[in-house]
Amino acid sequence: MQRRIQAEKEKDQLIGELRSALQEVDTLRGLLPICSYCHKIRDDEGLWNRIETYLEQRAEVSFSHGICPDCRDEHFPEYSKKGS
Repeated sequence: MQRRIQAEKEKDQLIGELRSALQEVDTLRGLLPICSYCHKIRDDEGLWNRIETYLEQRAEVSFSHGICPDCRDEHFPEYSKKGS
């Protein structure tokens, strides 16, 4: 009987933690107006923000910048692996 009471307490605690976590989640939904050229996103106030800034403010994300292979080849051809 004691195990069952303990299991019920643990279940109730877990349910409470899950409810708290769900309240903290800020889900991005719908269409995001994004500039075709600079890729800034227009927020609800009509301001244009860098995509990194917009997402950092609305989701638990951080960005680490790098260079994709296509941009590396275009901007740094001396490091291109094409034709090697």
